[in-house]
Amino acid sequence: MTTTSFFFNNFSSASEQRLLNDLSVEMIRIHGIEAYYMNRTHVNIDYLFMSDPLSKFEHAIPLEMYIKNFSGYQGEGDMLSKFGITMADQITLSVSRTRFTEDIGSIYDLIRPNEGDLIYIPMTKSLFEVKFVEHESNFYQTGSLQYYDLKCERFNYNSERLDTGVSEIDAIETKYSAVQANGTYSADPLAQNDYFENTALTFVDFSVTNPFSENVV
Repeated sequence: MTTTSFFFNNFSSASEQRLLNDLSVEMIRIHGIEAYYMNRTHVNIDYLFMSDPLSKFEHAIPLEMYIKNFSGYQGEGDMLSKFGITMADQITLSVSRTRFTEDIGSIYDLIRPNEGDLIYIPMTKSLFEVKFVEHESNFYQTGSLQYYDLKCERFNYNSERLDTGVSEIDAIETKYSAVQANGTYSADPLAQNDYFENTALTFVDFSVTNPFSENVV
C-alpha cells in the first residue's frame, strides 16, 4: 500500500525524470540570465597558502543561469576600509546539471562546477568567484537532482590572466592588471615610492655606523 499518488512515479520512472529535467532546463532558459562560466587553469600552486596567484582563465563558455537572490545581492555589500573600498557582494546561481555536462563538463573534463572558477555576468558587467557548490539543491523533491547551486562572491581581480577570446572579459585584464605582457609589473601612476624613499634619506641614517637608525641625522 502506498500513500503517495499512483498517477505519478517521479522516483523510478525514467520517462517522467526526463520530462522533469527538460522542464527544469526550459525554466532556466526562460527566467534565467546570460552568463559565462570560466574554468580556472592552475600554473603554480602554493600548497602552503593553497593559492595560485599565477592562475589563468582561457575559456569563457556561455551558459544560462538562474538568480536565486530575487531581492538583490547578499553578503556584507560594499565596505570602506583603510585599504579602500571592498565589495563583498554574494549571489546564488542555479545551473542545470544536464546543461553543464553537455556544454562544459564533457568538453573540459569537469565532473561538476569547481570552487575557484569564475562567473561573468554581462548584465552587470561583473565577475564572481564560485565559493561553494551545493550539489544537493532541491533535495529529491522531484525524484532526482536537476540543479547545481553556485554560491558566489564578487571577485577581487589580482592580475590574473584573462585570455578567453571574449573582448569585454579580456578587457578587464587590459585595464586593471599590474603585470604587463612581458611579465614585468607596470608602474602605478599614483604610487609615491620614490617620494617616500627620497624624503626618508634626508633625515634617516641607515649607514654602517648606525644600522638601526636610532638617531636623526
